[in-house]
Amino acid sequence: MLPQGHPLLRRDEPFPLDDLAAEGWVRFRRGSKLDDYLARLLADRGLAPRTVGRASQISTAVRLVAEGAGVTVVPSSAVPDGLEHLTRPLQPALSEPVIAACAAHGPGGDRVAGPAAAAGLGGTGVGVPERQHSNGVPLSVTRQPLAARGR
Repeated sequence: MLPQGHPLLRRDEPFPLDDLAAEGWVRFRRGSKLDDYLARLLADRGLAPRTVGRASQISTAVRLVAEGAGVTVVPSSAVPDGLEHLTRPLQPALSEPVIAACAAHGPGGDRVAGPAAAAGLGGTGVGVPERQHSNGVPLSVTRQPLAARGR
């Protein structure tokens, strides 16, 4: 996510994370999973971010960037309506595995998951159960884009 007026907002094509190397970064609370992910992501590319602020919630980081405090990487689902114009996709796209599971059968053996449950998971962006664990629980693994163009 980029602040209003940032030169990279003029681009429509994805750009590498390296293009943000000299930027001030709005980071997350130290020790949080998202900050650890971001630190690892930048370090893996040999980038040493200049931290200009920290936020304990993604929504706060998004608002700080929207107000011009710096740049950040957040899941596209965290960008509220009306701020999508401040996002651009990264190349390569960033993602993290997400696992969702639902019980195939209830305690009495009644089937509780079926096509309707699969359709429900599909609507969440999590994915449709693709395989089953040995105990009969359908499992689904998918990836949610981070910092991709929103909607």
